[in-house]
Amino acid sequence: MMSDFIPPVPQSNRSGTVFKTTAATSQPAFPAPVRWTLRVLAWLAFAVASYLAWHAVTQTSVAGCSIGSSIHCDVVLTSSWSRWLGIPVAILGLACYATLAALSVLLGLRSAPANRWIATIFTMLSIVAAGASLWFIALQMLSIQSFCLYCLIVDSSGIALGVIAAASAVRSALAQRAISPSSPAHPGLAALRTAMPAGPGIRQPITTVPAQSSSPWLIASVSGAVAMICLLIGGQLLFSAKMFDVQKVALNNAIKLDNSKSQDGNSVSPSAKTHVAMLPTEATNGDRADASVHSPDSTPDATAKNTPTNDSGKNVTKSGSAGDKNAADASNEDSEPAPPTKHRLIKFLGGKLTLDTYEHPIIGSPEAPHIAIEMVSYSCPHCRKMYTTMQHALHRYGDQVALLILPEPLDSECNRLVTRLDASHQGDCMIAKLCVGIAKINPSAFATFHNFLMSTKDAPPTMDLVIPKAYVLAKRNQLRALMHGDKLTKQLDGYIDLYDQLQKQSHNPKFGLPVQILGDYIMTGSVESEADVFKAWEEHLGVKPQ
Repeated sequence: MMSDFIPPVPQSNRSGTVFKTTAATSQPAFPAPVRWTLRVLAWLAFAVASYLAWHAVTQTSVAGCSIGSSIHCDVVLTSSWSRWLGIPVAILGLACYATLAALSVLLGLRSAPANRWIATIFTMLSIVAAGASLWFIALQMLSIQSFCLYCLIVDSSGIALGVIAAASAVRSALAQRAISPSSPAHPGLAALRTAMPAGPGIRQPITTVPAQSSSPWLIASVSGAVAMICLLIGGQLLFSAKMFDVQKVALNNAIKLDNSKSQDGNSVSPSAKTHVAMLPTEATNGDRADASVHSPDSTPDATAKNTPTNDSGKNVTKSGSAGDKNAADASNEDSEPAPPTKHRLIKFLGGKLTLDTYEHPIIGSPEAPHIAIEMVSYSCPHCRKMYTTMQHALHRYGDQVALLILPEPLDSECNRLVTRLDASHQGDCMIAKLCVGIAKINPSAFATFHNFLMSTKDAPPTMDLVIPKAYVLAKRNQLRALMHGDKLTKQLDGYIDLYDQLQKQSHNPKFGLPVQILGDYIMTGSVESEADVFKAWEEHLGVKPQ
């Protein structure tokens, strides 16, 4: 093309007029419309990637991703796929798109050597962005099964950048090859022409140096991009990130969730190995504490034989005349249900947490040799994802273990820890109260209600389905009386206080629902592998597969 050359500059000498030429500057690798399209896409991806990187560093929630739909940014951004060799993928994305945004401004340079290098690096990173974006979209669809709106914006921009940059680079290379000058004359003939004298009026032949190519080096771009994509995918597959934590915790302050008067906080767990729960010495009135019942080697038969007794030698869980009277009063559906006639106090977390297995929602027998605690919110996507794993765990270990559920409503209406309106899940308080109420009125029906709430994929069923289901499983008037009283609210406040203490004492950025309490240990964070849960149960509860 004529625009690729600088017109010859005439110079005079003794032999006449000689025309010399110099190498011309090159045209940009991409046409103007393509350059502006690439700039817009690169800067858009850079802006969104900056927000995601900030979220990854500060561990804050992402705005605009509501619960109850398939858009769960927090699920995606806290999954094991959100890191590469311990580095948040959002940081890597920010580095990539920041470089692309900067290079997009320089794509219009006319300096041939610099333009070609810039075009080559830009094309390579654009292909990397496209390949990584396709990989992350596939992960959200097939593995995580949730989507992040912000991630999809970045991924869409990355795919567009890769397609446009690669197509333009190929077109530029083909065009450059098509306009390449023909082969130069034979060297001997060129030397002969140069040696010919130039008399007056005779012009030296015009020699032109073709403009340097500005098209990207395609082989280098594609090879570098493929290597970086393989490095990303291989690193995530071979070195999966651990997004949960198991740690030993001893509460600073004693917490009693057994509806009894508070006791001093000096009682601690005996120094036996991994005792899941110990009967408080106060509950035995001086009799021996039956720690063997809760040891890893215990059996259900041992539990039955070693039931604690009071001073008169009678079983403390056996109801007396007062229990019969309460049972009679419970027949009146217009009043609140009678308190349980059996009690079993157990301790966790260095003896600082005391619970009564008959006072709280539980799946399995309150007399099971081992008790695991799970703190959940029914609107928490991580808790809902964990539900299937917990079902498999209960089936795997059978009657050895029961799962005690402590609802943690993520609703600012009843949870003082929820201070952001955009993080408050309306209706969570109502669901939590219904769970505790059903467990008090009809304990055996709680598991059915729990499974019903977890039956849908992304969110609990709507309230117009939840409330009728609750009234079917529990006596209507008794449940209504509980819902209008303050007993359920106080019980939920105890669960919230426990979560608050655990969170403050953990000092772990991964801390969040669901939280499992396993003896003196807690497991928190996003546990994606069932094998990790089974390992923690067997190590800290002492249970073995059936």
